[in-house]
Amino acid sequence: MKFKEFNLVKIKHVHFYGLGELYSFLGADDLRAVLNKEEVKILYLDGLTAPEIARKLNIKKDTVEKCIQRNFSNLKCEHRVALTCRREVVKAVNYEANKYIGDSAFVKKNRSIYKTNPDGDIVINKEVAPVVTWDTPRRLANENKVKF
Repeated sequence: MKFKEFNLVKIKHVHFYGLGELYSFLGADDLRAVLNKEEVKILYLDGLTAPEIARKLNIKKDTVEKCIQRNFSNLKCEHRVALTCRREVVKAVNYEANKYIGDSAFVKKNRSIYKTNPDGDIVINKEVAPVVTWDTPRRLANENKVKF
């Protein structure tokens, strides 16, 4: 007997309180999501968390968590080391990509190419650095100067 392309096998004729016949799916394992434990292990040891692994493999987060709990509890220390390392790399890359050194900090770090004018402004000394890059600050104004 076939219903909607699923093969059903009649287990036995059951008329307990008029519930009808009891059927079982053949190939019920085909209906479940297939979880490759080796892929989960590789991703787990690369430092990915359960939700990240679930998104990559397109399976439920709870399934991944249970797989890790049952099969890879002995690899927890290695996972934590890899997770910390991966997060530090991401943090360093984002910091380098999003931050730049300000003008005053640049002048403080590179005092040798600058000279101070009598009014307190700091400007590039052309004798020491005749050519500088486009992003080098040319002038740092003294905010506390008093005009007479």
